Amino acid sequence: MKKESKVNQAKYVELNLFPEEKEDHQKNSISSEDMESDTSPDKEYDLTDLFERLSKSAFRSRFHLSKKDKEYIAEKGLATIRKHAEDFVAKRLAPAVIPNDGKQTPMRGHPVFIAQHATGCCCRGCFFKWHHIPAGRQLTGEEQQYAVAVLMAWIEKQVNATAPAVNVKESATAYTMEVAAPGLKKDMVKMNIDKDGYLNVSIENKDEKKEEKKDDVKHIEVK
Repeated sequence: MKKESKVNQAKYVELNLFPEEKEDHQKNSISSEDMESDTSPDKEYDLTDLFERLSKSAFRSRFHLSKKDKEYIAEKGLATIRKHAEDFVAKRLAPAVIPNDGKQTPMRGHPVFIAQHATGCCCRGCFFKWHHIPAGRQLTGEEQQYAVAVLMAWIEKQVNATAPAVNVKESATAYTMEVAAPGLKKDMVKMNIDKDGYLNVSIENKDEKKEEKKDDVKHIEVK
């Protein structure tokens, strides 16, 4: 009897007569957990507003990659730097509880550290202020990937920058700005602060003819 029941046992194959309808249903039934797990490094973010706000911060704008930082990136490659960023974010920024929050990111030592301070991804307090993602909970995979995207966007901007590298040092009594300008003499550089609080740096080659001077003046604005 058992053998006969096995032989007579029917097998059914479900036929999908409306493939488009089923596909739409599957798309609509994606859980929020699945959405959070979308951590593709290829995802693009519109960071225009963020970088505009960061540019208006005197503190954030003081950070720049040094020649040594850029050489390190060239040696390792951006793919490796991205992996470092993912690791730093996962270990130093993502946890719900960070005992030394606010002090966990060094001011130097790695291009990603510099990028974290420049973009407000250095601690959960700054991350909330600049990116509106609350502290006190674990960052989701999507949020971690967003942070990495911000860091890499800043790093790539620095690597591809054509403007002179500027390094601002702060002491107890003053700010010192160093500008990499090969071939220029001190008497060629003029500096002033305008009414809007912008520091204007103009470079003029006095050795050239007067009629050519206007074409040789370059302005760099640093707030």
